Amino acid sequence: MKQLQPNESSRVRMRIWKPLATWLPMAVMVLAAACTTVTNPATGESELTTVTPAQERAIGAQEHPKVVAEFGGEYGDAELKNYVNSIGQSLAKNAELPADTFTFTLLDSPLVNAFALPGGYVYVTRGLLTLLSDESELAGVMGHEIGHVTARHGARRQTRGTIANILAAGVGILSGNRQVAQLGQVAAQGFMASYSRDNEREADQLGVRYLGRTGYSTLGMAHSLEAIGRHSDLLAKVSGQEAQSFNFFQTHPQTPERVANTVQLAKVGPTVQNPVTGRDHYLNAISGMIYGDSPAQGFARGTRFVHPNMRFAFDVPDGFKLDNLPDAVLAAGPDGTRIAFDRETDRNAVAQYRDMANYISRKWARGARGRDLRSTRIGGFPAATATVFMTARNGQQFEARIAAIRFSDSHIFRFLMAAPTQVAGRYARAFDDAIYSFRSLTPEQAAKYRPLRVYAYTVRRGDTVSGLASRMNIDRFDEERFRAINALGLDEGLQAGQRIKIIRE
Repeated sequence: MKQLQPNESSRVRMRIWKPLATWLPMAVMVLAAACTTVTNPATGESELTTVTPAQERAIGAQEHPKVVAEFGGEYGDAELKNYVNSIGQSLAKNAELPADTFTFTLLDSPLVNAFALPGGYVYVTRGLLTLLSDESELAGVMGHEIGHVTARHGARRQTRGTIANILAAGVGILSGNRQVAQLGQVAAQGFMASYSRDNEREADQLGVRYLGRTGYSTLGMAHSLEAIGRHSDLLAKVSGQEAQSFNFFQTHPQTPERVANTVQLAKVGPTVQNPVTGRDHYLNAISGMIYGDSPAQGFARGTRFVHPNMRFAFDVPDGFKLDNLPDAVLAAGPDGTRIAFDRETDRNAVAQYRDMANYISRKWARGARGRDLRSTRIGGFPAATATVFMTARNGQQFEARIAAIRFSDSHIFRFLMAAPTQVAGRYARAFDDAIYSFRSLTPEQAAKYRPLRVYAYTVRRGDTVSGLASRMNIDRFDEERFRAINALGLDEGLQAGQRIKIIRE
């Protein structure tokens, strides 16, 4: 490397310091204009923010309907919704913001989740309620989310992001080097990830505080995290993947670490006289709650998908595992085969294309390389099928059998069944059988399909884990699922008189 001579070093310093002298005052002005000072309700400390409390409330109010729609709507059981709300309001009365700041929503989703929006919007899913064992655990989860709100973590994150981006942009301005500017952005992202983990730890601390103030067992949060960890292990077994530590939105610390931290917080916190766990009350409240998919979302049962509300069904080939997602039904099979079932979301296209062959060639598969486009009827409905050739991102070649079905004036349903080109012939018949299995259901047929539900059950003499689990008849992981929802260890048995949860129609 060439060594700089004294006069060259001076010129380099001038090139750096001249833009620095002009950029720094500009950056200070931008930051000052973007920020205001508020008092953090949870800590009592003053902090700079780019999001005022009024703006937080406006953000939450704007996003709330979107979140509810994304997660399947509110759960329809008024008593259970009121129960969840009553726990939230009790905790909120012992937080640092007025209780009427908060809105608590039970989401009709089988996913295991809980989260909060700025402005006091707190959400839990019925999927999460299935895993928890008592009221103190639910209160621990909700207390944690209340902590996010009172500590203004959403506003802090937005503020930190704004400042980090301004500073990262400044690095690029100073250096005049695009690669250096990109490094600044990477550093900002790393800082944000670390800050998010700090948020989680602070929310845990505040959640334990609210548990104690409300009279709940302060170990409730630790026990809820253990339940989430058991669920993570179960998912890993069901999917055949190596167990991964569970994270909320990929920002929470690993569950074992958080459990240890929250146990320690409970030990050093204030002593609660006669702490409430509320197991019986909790089991009574959730008994009868839907488990898994609801009739409004359709059921994936074995190799059959049934939508009782819209009254249709179809079957996928043996060896395929169905996964019912909010916007599509997916199925993974052997040899890298895949099936997707969804609907056309463009209302104009649904109204415009009455002929399904035209829909495939001019809208859905327009420009695709394919063959064998033909009109047909599937389940008595106007339809069309074709074969198209696809290339995955990794370059792998697929041959896909596709079908479009005009189900009603407002619905076009679509199948895409793909297999790697080298094995496509092996699955051609099975894919056609699956497509032509689509059918409507009579009201009487649809009524036969009922959702699974969670029920409280008192163990009787002679009951065993394997015996009760086998009655659930969900899949080959029934015993693991039974143990996960009842917080039972691998070798732990049952005792007569013990209250547990079972899953059945």
